[in-house]
Amino acid sequence: MILSNSWRRLASAILLYICCITNEQQSVLAARQAKARRRLITASVMPSFLPSTAPSMASSDRPSSAPSSTVTTVPSYTPSTTITTVPSYNPSNAPTGVPSSSPSMVPSMSAMPTSEPSSSPSDEPDSLLLSTQENEFGAFGVMFDTFAWHKLRIVSFDIYSAYNSSGANVKVYTRPGNYTGHEVDSNGWDLVIDDQVDFLGQEIPTKILVGVTVPFESSQSFFIWSPDQRIMYNLGTEEGALYSSDAYLSFYEGVSLVNIFSNDIDDVYSPRVLRGAIR
Repeated sequence: MILSNSWRRLASAILLYICCITNEQQSVLAARQAKARRRLITASVMPSFLPSTAPSMASSDRPSSAPSSTVTTVPSYTPSTTITTVPSYNPSNAPTGVPSSSPSMVPSMSAMPTSEPSSSPSDEPDSLLLSTQENEFGAFGVMFDTFAWHKLRIVSFDIYSAYNSSGANVKVYTRPGNYTGHEVDSNGWDLVIDDQVDFLGQEIPTKILVGVTVPFESSQSFFIWSPDQRIMYNLGTEEGALYSSDAYLSFYEGVSLVNIFSNDIDDVYSPRVLRGAIR
């Protein structure tokens, strides 16, 4: 009876030892498995030299030294939260096929911007056509008014002459406001051109450079005089009537003169319309 109890105690001790060993082995195995799992989801400090066939569970701090030759079909599980400071060693040859969902936070800048803006709007017309009728009316001088709807610069006049001539004297006067009451009086007129010009006749316009700036919503008068040549015009309907206009400049019917600032009103004939264009 006593021997039987001893065997029972020995058997129980052996079973308890076996259970302790088994539990310890299981704990060690579980620790190894957990460590292995942590290795799988932790990003490497240095990039791999050969890309993996599948994306990693977490993003790396630096790009791989050798990017994959084809686009991965599976995106990263965890996209990077900051912009990489190291550029790709092998950038793509073509832009992305899908545009970004939001615009760039920083606008692009021109590498070579213009040194100064243009002096006039790009849609400003090249010229304002005046009378284009062909006839034989001409005089030594033509005077007219203009009105600028915007500040602009009149660069030149295209005029026609009675015949061809070389080295003909031409003078151009201008004054702010209307010419009415100042047709034969030189007071207030500014001489802007006193030059010799080769007139090209009635078929080809002759360009007379002036370069006069007209203020915003202002009238400006002009007097073109050539004692050596007849300047061509057409007969008008009413002196001061609007003849031609666009969004920038208006041109009005004027007068012709057979003498310059003579103080004799009989030297003035109206209404007359200069044949040519204002540029």
